[in-house]
Amino acid sequence: MKSGILNGMCVTLHENTLGTTEPALQAMRNELATRIRHKLVVCEVPADNARECYGFIIVDHTTGEAIIIGDGFRADGGGTGGAGHRAIQAFLLVMGIRPIQLGPEEAVPFTEQVLHYLPALDAARLFEPSIPAFNNRPYYIDSVLR
Repeated sequence: MKSGILNGMCVTLHENTLGTTEPALQAMRNELATRIRHKLVVCEVPADNARECYGFIIVDHTTGEAIIIGDGFRADGGGTGGAGHRAIQAFLLVMGIRPIQLGPEEAVPFTEQVLHYLPALDAARLFEPSIPAFNNRPYYIDSVLR
């Protein structure tokens, strides 16, 4: 992981998630699980390539941190990235998190250069944070018990 200060916010880049699905899924799970009671903004950030890949920026307003997870997800459903897309969408649903989809103007190259993420980070900071609607038990447990 690479960390630094950018526009007054501690930014952590999970370098091992750039272009790979499984590490990106693990990083998302771990980051969100440790921040389940925090005020968050979770944004899907498009990559600036033609493969319809995307990654995530998590802005934690409780701790003043931003976390960047690489572009291992494919919205077009193809390949391993497509399976990762379906898995992360299901995970976010279970956690009660509705990600904000940033537009193509905030697309980033998803490299190890943290400054490349500045436009997307600035856009993500504009949204109102919310605490995930976890309600003590994940949704799927409640639905199974009914």
